[in-house]
Amino acid sequence: DPIALETVMKLAGSEYVHEILPVGSRGIKREIEDLEQLYGIRIEIKENIRVKLDTSSGSTSAILLMVQKERLNSLIANIGEEFEVIGEVM
Repeated sequence: DPIALETVMKLAGSEYVHEILPVGSRGIKREIEDLEQLYGIRIEIKENIRVKLDTSSGSTSAILLMVQKERLNSLIANIGEEFEVIGEVM
C-alpha cells in the first residue's frame, strides 16, 4: 500500500527528518544514488534487507528518509507505517 499523506506531512514537519524522497519507477537504488550525488555523501546499504533496490515502486508507494541516527527509535515508535532501515550515511 502507498504511504499515507498524513504520515508524509507528519514526517515533513519533524525537525530530525532531513530529507524525504519519493521512490517511483526508477527504484530505490537510483534514488539513493541521487541523494549521494546531491549531498556528496556515501550511503552504505545494509545486508539482508527485505526490499528490492532495483524494483520499481510504482507511483510513489514508498519514500526514502534521511533521519538523524539518534532519533531513529523515536521515529520508528511514531511512524505508524511499514518501514525498513536500508542504509546509513557514512
